[in-house]
Amino acid sequence: MMAPGGMKLVLRLGQAWSAEDHARTGSVRGALESEQRRMLRSSAATKYHAGSQAEITKTDFERFARVNEYFPPQVRRERFSVIENAVEGVEELRVVWLLLKDQFRDEFE
Repeated sequence: MMAPGGMKLVLRLGQAWSAEDHARTGSVRGALESEQRRMLRSSAATKYHAGSQAEITKTDFERFARVNEYFPPQVRRERFSVIENAVEGVEELRVVWLLLKDQFRDEFE
């Protein structure tokens, strides 16, 4: 039989572990939402939605995608995969990403 103090400790630890598990589950969703917010605020998205698509530069693309010329091909592919997941189902981002992929297709090789 456990002492009352021991039982309180077990219950408190159980609640802490449960909260920690919940935080881990939500962290992927939270990271995805954070990435979406960042991309929506990017200069590429701002220019696109303002009708200034022709003014989107390579720098705007790199900031949107969070890559640069020093990223090795595998890291770039992984980063682009994250973006593909982030824009899925978010039309405001999907259209920007499609334009960027077309306009900067040489960056995907």
